[in-house]
Amino acid sequence: VKTGLGNRVGFMFARFFGKTTLGLGYALTAAEAIVAPGLPSTAARHGGVMLPVILSLSKACGSDPAKGTEKKMGAYLIQNSLQCCNLTSGIFLTGAAQNLLCARLAEAAGAVGITFGSWLLASCVPGFLALVLTPYVLFK
Repeated sequence: VKTGLGNRVGFMFARFFGKTTLGLGYALTAAEAIVAPGLPSTAARHGGVMLPVILSLSKACGSDPAKGTEKKMGAYLIQNSLQCCNLTSGIFLTGAAQNLLCARLAEAAGAVGITFGSWLLASCVPGFLALVLTPYVLFK
């Protein structure tokens, strides 16, 4: 069943942040950071939530692999989303399923209990700095 939800969400992004390709990159990065704590599967988050939005935005802007124009905007948005998905997976304890396993293994080895807050405190400065820089660095 095709609902067109990806198209609608993509066009809402474009309306609010679509002044530039870089603005879309930052908007998708923000969306990734918002969704990451509640969706620990990176495959579901990236493939099921972000990819339909990116494909809709790219095709609407004339960036379509079927036409050989994927380098217009689509390649940038995909690469940006991939990098930011990896970053948000490390920032939040619940950002990736393996983080919870690592926390349990560390506790079993004698580490002090790792909580969502302590994980976020340890990762917030490098993680959020990387999230702010990634769209710009990839764009240039």
